[in-house]
Amino acid sequence: MVDAAKEVKAEASYFIDMNRMEAEGHSMGAMLASRRCKSCKKILLQNASPIADSKVHLKRIAECCSQESDYISANMPLLEAVFRIFLASGNRPMSLKEIHNSLSERWTVSGFPKYLPIVMLERMLDRDDFYGISRLSDDQKES
Repeated sequence: MVDAAKEVKAEASYFIDMNRMEAEGHSMGAMLASRRCKSCKKILLQNASPIADSKVHLKRIAECCSQESDYISANMPLLEAVFRIFLASGNRPMSLKEIHNSLSERWTVSGFPKYLPIVMLERMLDRDDFYGISRLSDDQKES
């Protein structure tokens, strides 16, 4: 029998709360620009203003940068990998289970397979204060 509390937790959804990050004084434009691929960074450096709107960065990351084979790797810190998973999806809210599956898919095919229990992933996401990863509230789910 499936434990109802575990099922509810797996259905919890997360996203990058860019408004919260900006309100806390973080530059999302700079944060996203630093996650662009080499070819995109080269183009940014040619422009007079390399730190564009966050939405522009997010779109280019999802369309271009995330397609690079090393964009998300097993060698990077866990929350950095999760952050990049959100960027690759255009910051689409994702369930805890989706995030866990995405990490597992990437990590099991690497040279150094990793295993992360979903409960530990949840704790790390709920305690994040650097990347802006936030749990989607019931009010946000409805809108």
